[in-house]
Amino acid sequence: MDPNIYINQQVQSGKDIVFAETHADLSSTFNFMRDSIVANPAKVNVAALELPRTFQPLIDNVDQMGREDFIEQSVIALSISDLQTAYEMRMNNQITEEEYLLVTDEQAYMIDAIQAEGLAGVYTPEGIQDMTERYGALHDLAVAGKENNVPIVATDLNREMAVAMSVAQLTCNYEHPLLSTDTIEDRMNDEPYYDALGQKVDLSASGSNLIHRGANHIWGLNGTENGVDDLLEADGREVTVVGIHNSPNEINYARISMDRSGYTLDDPSDVTVMDGALHDRPDLEIGKAHESETPYDEFIQGATSCAPASP
Repeated sequence: MDPNIYINQQVQSGKDIVFAETHADLSSTFNFMRDSIVANPAKVNVAALELPRTFQPLIDNVDQMGREDFIEQSVIALSISDLQTAYEMRMNNQITEEEYLLVTDEQAYMIDAIQAEGLAGVYTPEGIQDMTERYGALHDLAVAGKENNVPIVATDLNREMAVAMSVAQLTCNYEHPLLSTDTIEDRMNDEPYYDALGQKVDLSASGSNLIHRGANHIWGLNGTENGVDDLLEADGREVTVVGIHNSPNEINYARISMDRSGYTLDDPSDVTVMDGALHDRPDLEIGKAHESETPYDEFIQGATSCAPASP
C-alpha cells in the first residue's frame, strides 16, 4: 500500500499519527504531514514539528516570503537557535568560555556566509540539495497549514545536545559530560514536551494530531512509557506510530548504540516507511533482522570524526 493512502486512512479514522524518525529523512516526514493536511483539511488538529522555536516566525509568515528565501532563512534559524542555546549553556556553566566561543564563531560564520552568498556560501552542491529538499518540504507544509487553517507548531524544547555535539566535533572530544549516556532516559522523557505542546494547542480536540518526534523518544528505553505516543494514549487518544527511516542500517545502528549504552528498546513503531515504501513491520524488528555491511564500530568511528572550525 502507498504510505500516503495508509496515513490518510488513519487520519480519516480519527487516529493521531506520530512520525518517529532518526532525523535523517525530515523531508519525507514533512511531505507526509503536508499531504495529510491537503487530503483531510477538516480532520487534522495540528502538525507539531521537532524543530527549534526560532522556526515559528518563518512558519507563521510563510506567505510573505518566497520558497528560496524561506529555505535560506530556515538554515539561519537553526544557527540562531544554537547561538541562543549556547549562550544559555554558558550562563549555566554547562560549557566553558572556550567552547562557547567555538560554537558562536562557527554559527556566526554560517549566518554571515548565507546572508552574503546564499547556501553556496557554506554548503557543497550535495549539501545545498539536502537543505533544499528538507526546508523546501517544510515550506510546503507551512503553506498547506496556512491555506487549510491547520496550525504548524515548532515544538523542540531544547537544543543542548545539538550544541554539545557541535562542541565535540569542533574540539575532537566526544567525552563531553553532556554526551554522557547516563542522561539519556531523562532526555527522552517527553512529559515536559507534551505539557508545553498542550499549552499551545488543544490535543484533546477532534481531529488527528500529527506529531513529528525522534525515534528514541518513542522506542521506550528500558520499558519506560513516557514517549509522546504513550502520553497521548494515556489521555484516551488512539495513536498510530509510523517509523520513517532511510534504510535498515540507520535503524540497526541506532539500536546497537542504545544497546551498548545499556538500554533496551521496547516500544517500536506500528509500521515503517523506508525508501518510500510502506512495510507492515515495526522498525526495530526490521533493524534487528538486518546485518549491516559496515560494522558498527567502523560506522561510529566515521560518524565521530573531527570537523575543523570554519575560518
